[in-house]
Amino acid sequence: MSMQTNIFRQCIRKLRNWTGILAGVDFAVFELISHRMGGSAINGKIVDGRYYLGEHGTFTEVTKATFAYLRWHEISLVAAFSLATILSVVSALFPDANKTPSEDF
Repeated sequence: MSMQTNIFRQCIRKLRNWTGILAGVDFAVFELISHRMGGSAINGKIVDGRYYLGEHGTFTEVTKATFAYLRWHEISLVAAFSLATILSVVSALFPDANKTPSEDF
């Protein structure tokens, strides 16, 4: 095993772990905010220039800024979880033969 491959594996593992943690925190923050605000933008709608968050068929009117913030937060969730998934797959493709799975963290 080359030194470059070992460094690559370590970087991917650390990046995967931190991305997973950040994605989890991002999700928790989103859940708290969307619950308090009355829903999410992805389930919401825009009608005649008025912005509504949606949750289980109930709509709550919010400002354009709040709607935009929640929409971007939802996009960041998709990006964070997608990156964490990709890094997990890459990490699985380059396992470290000297470590057991429990030593990965």
